[in-house]
Amino acid sequence: MKYNNGKGKKDALNKNSFRASLRSGFTLIEMITVVVIIGILTAVVLPQYKRAIERSRSTEAVAMLRVIYDSGERLAAEFGFRTFKDMVAKSDKATFRRMDMFDEKTIACDVGENAEGKALLSCEHFTYSFNQNYIKAQPLTGPQVEFRLSYPVNDGIPLLQCTGDKDACETYGFTCPDNANNNSVCTK
Repeated sequence: MKYNNGKGKKDALNKNSFRASLRSGFTLIEMITVVVIIGILTAVVLPQYKRAIERSRSTEAVAMLRVIYDSGERLAAEFGFRTFKDMVAKSDKATFRRMDMFDEKTIACDVGENAEGKALLSCEHFTYSFNQNYIKAQPLTGPQVEFRLSYPVNDGIPLLQCTGDKDACETYGFTCPDNANNNSVCTK
């Protein structure tokens, strides 16, 4: 009788592990686990991503409102008006095309008129218009809100407001009163 010093067992284990290494891949349970983890991460991250995109767009709109305001003030001074508000109220010379901020090479926006015949500036994410009380920006997509830059009273500071859905205004970074409803006025 031959004495086996354990080498036979070792050889059998080596053959089984060799076969196991040839059968590489993932089991169904492993694949389902990975898909569930990716789904959970997506559910957590996607709303935050969308909120960040909306905030960046609101920052773009607010910056453009301030550029329009400053350019309007310069235009009013050029035509002898004290303020842009006075020019809008008393003259038809207040148009986006006359403003020094409008350069078709640097601003990719279309200039036209709205249904009431008022000046309208349509850009990628917002449309801009003005009247004798404020300059406003409305998003082309998403929640229906308006950003308004009200003209200053008594040489004060222009007031930036968001009107419309309270949750949307807060998403855009505005502060709303605690008792605000869906037609609230929020400030920044």
